[in-house]
Amino acid sequence: MRNKPKDYVELGKLGPDLDADELVEKRANAARVRHFSEQLRRVNAKEVKRRPDGGRPKPAPKPEREKAKAQRQRALEFAKNVPKPKVKARPAPPRPAASKAGGGSYSDLAAAAQPTAMTAVEELEARHDVLRSEADAIRREFGL
Repeated sequence: MRNKPKDYVELGKLGPDLDADELVEKRANAARVRHFSEQLRRVNAKEVKRRPDGGRPKPAPKPEREKAKAQRQRALEFAKNVPKPKVKARPAPPRPAASKAGGGSYSDLAAAAQPTAMTAVEELEARHDVLRSEADAIRREFGL
């Protein structure tokens, strides 16, 4: 009879299945790709040797100063002939009508108070005064 070990003993692990169908297919595909790339490299090398310039890329032409000046001059001439956008006059914003208690629009009340032209701040202050008087009238109606 065999002796049993007293504590846990790790016996080993199973190795990878190197002959699995999936792995064999992957290896075959990799070999085909490698073979194709070798053939392509050979064909490209022959093509490069066959060219008169040895397959070297041509250097980019340097831009000439005169050509650059001509392009700038053409751009400036074009910019002079571009029509300028027409400025549209903005219509005056519509004035809200005053409620029944006020008896007129804000601009009417403001014009009656001051005959001269008002700035935006003065117009807002006049509107504020009108609104306060309307609020006071409503409070008086309800007895507050």
